[in-house]
Order: sequence, then structure tokens, then C-alpha cells
Amino acid sequence: MVLALLSDIHGNIHALDACLQWIQKEEIDGIVYVGDYVSDFPHSHQVLTRIRETMGQYRTWIVRGNREQYMLDYRDCDTKEWKYGTSYGSLLYTYESLEPEDFDFMERLPRQTLIRIQGTEPILVTHGSPRSMRDLLNTKGKEELTQQVLNELPVPYMICGHSHKQFILQQGDKVLMNPGSVCFSISGDPGISFATIEWEGGRWIPQLRHLSYNIEDVIESCKTSGLMEKGSFWTRAVVQSLRTGVNHQLHMVKAAQRIAKEAGVSAELGQIPLSIMEQAFYETGIEEPKKGDLST
Repeated sequence: MVLALLSDIHGNIHALDACLQWIQKEEIDGIVYVGDYVSDFPHSHQVLTRIRETMGQYRTWIVRGNREQYMLDYRDCDTKEWKYGTSYGSLLYTYESLEPEDFDFMERLPRQTLIRIQGTEPILVTHGSPRSMRDLLNTKGKEELTQQVLNELPVPYMICGHSHKQFILQQGDKVLMNPGSVCFSISGDPGISFATIEWEGGRWIPQLRHLSYNIEDVIESCKTSGLMEKGSFWTRAVVQSLRTGVNHQLHMVKAAQRIAKEAGVSAELGQIPLSIMEQAFYETGIEEPKKGDLST
């Protein structure tokens, strides 16, 4: 029994299709989807459609991610504050691209699920942690939280996502694994990060995996779809992350929040002025300044 673990697809249909081709070739038995299927790249509707299609072809376990929750919360809120050309431009692009059946599907997704296969040990699946889908387990500063989650874990194995950080962590009789991100690897090696787990010898054996594919098709789709313009510096950082295998948008956000605090303005992501996002974008070396940007 071999299962493929796919997390953080973020609207990248090209990367998802590359994974599914590999899964078909390797005759994988089932797929575990670990959340964040939408936003950042332009094909969120297509990704959700493809996932629904695969659910009729493979044994499937699936949970909701924080990006799906963003879409549901925004649909239900009274005040619509997302605007193009801001940090929320990419989210607004995604929201407007989704169909009613996509919202119905996201709403049905559980926050966590349990893989129970006869003759194997159970596995808990959740996007962040059982406490919050935005928890960043096994990352810097989250050591105590990670230990607490493992101590409370009622089963021997747990699969999480959200951080995009690919890892296998074993502490005592508990195993925590993150397959990384399908949308783009942050290992420094551009491509796709995912994982498999195989039941063998009375235990689950995880294996971290990497796939290369044509990322230029993805970059071109960001341009031709209009997302590059509407998503502003956020989407430009995402594209550079795709190219380099480095999480540039994380570095940009941290720099922007620092600059905003120093300037005495709100450091909340959606409220940071565009001029500060631009300063952070160039300060972190994502691109060289271009003619037509705010500071040129």
C-alpha cells in the first residue's frame, strides 16, 4: 500500500498535473490532499476540478487549508475589502475565478481526517495542526508547539502542510511529516515537493520526493491571465519563488512588516501601503527595480 501526499498546490495546475502523471505511472494506491489548493497561481478552479476528478479514480483523503477558509470567510463577510494591486490582489483574483461548485466543495472539506486502512496504523491528516490550520509545525520558534502537538497526538502518525517545509520528524513513537509544497519547492531546488508513504514491515515508511517540470508554462500563465498585474508585488515574489526554490514572499512580508512598524503604520498584511511592499520587495533582492515601478 503506497499513498501519495500532496499539499499546498495553490492554483498551480501544471504542477498538480505533473504529480498526477507520476502517480499514474508509479501505480500509487491512493492520494492524500493536505490543504491549500487555491490562490497564488491562476488556476484554482481547474485545480479543484482536477481534485474532484481524481477522487473518482483513487482512494482519497482530503482536508481544508487556510486558503480555502479565506475564500469561504470572504464570501460570508459583509464588507468586501480585497483590492487589486494590493497584498490581497491575488486572493481577490482567486475569489472571482471560483465557481459556485468550488465553494460547495470547499465548504464540505473537513479540517482534519483520519486515514484508517485495515491492517495498518491510523494517520491523522490536518493542514496546520489539530489546534489551528495556520500552525507552522517544526519551524523556527515553534519547537514547543510542535512538541505539545506530538504529545497530544492520539495516533502514531500525522501529516501536515502549510509551512511548505518538507520534513520527516520522529520523536519517540510519534512520526510527523510534511510533504512540502506542490506549487513550488522551497528547498533551493526549483520544482515540486511532495511525498509518499508505504506500509511495509508493520509500519508506515515516508519518503520525501521532488519532481522537475516546465515552470516557464506556469510563469507565462501568470502573465497572460492578468494575475501578475493584479497580484502586484506578491505575485512577482511568488514567481521568483517558483524560479529559485526560495520562499521570497515570506522574506518580503517580514521585511514589509518591519518597515511598516518603523513607519508607525499598520503592519497587518492587507493594510501595509503599496509603497512599503515595494520597498520590501527590492530590499530583499527579489528583483532589480524596473522602470514604471513606484520608486522609479
